[in-house]
Amino acid sequence: MATDTKIKKKIFVQITAPKLMREEVFGETPVTDPRSLLGKNMRINLMGITGDPKDQNIEVKLNINALSGNSVSTELIGCSLLPAYIRKLVRKEKRRADDCFDLRTVDNKPVRLKLFMITIHMTSNSVLTSLRKKAQDLIKADVEKLSFEALATEILNHKIQDKLRKDLAKIYPLKSCEIKSLEILKEDKKGSEELKVEEIKPEVVVVVSETKVEENHENV
Repeated sequence: MATDTKIKKKIFVQITAPKLMREEVFGETPVTDPRSLLGKNMRINLMGITGDPKDQNIEVKLNINALSGNSVSTELIGCSLLPAYIRKLVRKEKRRADDCFDLRTVDNKPVRLKLFMITIHMTSNSVLTSLRKKAQDLIKADVEKLSFEALATEILNHKIQDKLRKDLAKIYPLKSCEIKSLEILKEDKKGSEELKVEEIKPEVVVVVSETKVEENHENV
């Protein structure tokens, strides 16, 4: 005897950006139960949130942390430069120095920063070592006096990178000084499930501070 199986209807749940990104609605995803989204992570190009082409080389990682009706809010847990953009910065006849730091913010968030520097000309290994050491001291001093949100904001606005480049020029001039990635380290916790998100289509207009911005999802 055949039994009737009820198929739960999916609904579209709106996803809002973190507070530091003005809590704009930037996408939606279909689910049968909105509560199932809580705790999940997603990655999205920053330009898909801000509508600013200057942000197209940055990817942000968000965590869904609250539900209100058919809308969920998110918090920033990391950001990184796109690999294609990094490849564009690296050229022949230059030296590249990479480094990685595990630090803790003033609000006790364990974070990992990955940094890379590109010199204007070829230089010695001893100069690269001096650049790494000085960069580590400068970054440590900044991170330990900032909350994670303030740190992420300064990185996304390129303030820390510009300050680093200026200070490191006293050792050797740099063509580029970039934070490759920033992430919160998980302490004795399993990784969260990744969530695929359907972004707002390019033709949809989003109101941002009373100015209409047409989002552009042009690939780098």
